Amino acid sequence: MYWRTVVQLRAGRGNDIEKTAQEIQAFVKARIGSVKTPKQVEVWPDLPRSKVGKVLKRDIRSTLFERLRDAAGKS
Repeated sequence: MYWRTVVQLRAGRGNDIEKTAQEIQAFVKARIGSVKTPKQVEVWPDLPRSKVGKVLKRDIRSTLFERLRDAAGKS
């Protein structure tokens, strides 16, 4: 499996998702190297959050694994 990143843009950040994904990849590559640079960046309108406001990473993972499983089933 390759590195994948899910992000939520701040309000007023713009709507050019492709440019934003490239900016994120360049930022990560410059700071931690190309090996850990995400190969795919997904921009979600809202990330799942708890009542306290923390991002629920397990919900993000389960959504991504469901997508992978569905894509593998269609092939």
